[in-house]
Amino acid sequence: MNVARYKTLSFAISAFYAGIAGGLWAFVLGFINPGLFSFVLSILFLATVVVGGLGTILGSVLGAVVITFLNLQAESIQFVPLIGDALVWISGNFMSMSGLPNVSWILTGLILILIVIFEPLGLYGIWIRIKIYWRTWPF
Repeated sequence: MNVARYKTLSFAISAFYAGIAGGLWAFVLGFINPGLFSFVLSILFLATVVVGGLGTILGSVLGAVVITFLNLQAESIQFVPLIGDALVWISGNFMSMSGLPNVSWILTGLILILIVIFEPLGLYGIWIRIKIYWRTWPF
């Protein structure tokens, strides 16, 4: 097998799909600004893939669902009964002027660290274990 040929071909195919996605994104937005695509957004995409499970499509989808859900829930963290006000105070005093949005990044980092330490295969690894358990359920 010609490894260099297949690597070049896979790079070209992925660049093609990225170009199509960028064109569709420009069509939806109506304009493209490089400021929309920051380094922090790249880290969020990487965290999404790692949390879901590297090398699997289902893992990437699961990671996107979980990270998006957690980011949406982190916006309403100020309404949590016992720790909501404390998090708002800590975020406002010790982080930055934006305050509470930093809590979602802390939660994302914490989840990323826990997934890497305790479940290296990500959510896909958990899915595989659940599937194996139910396949062998009656024991």
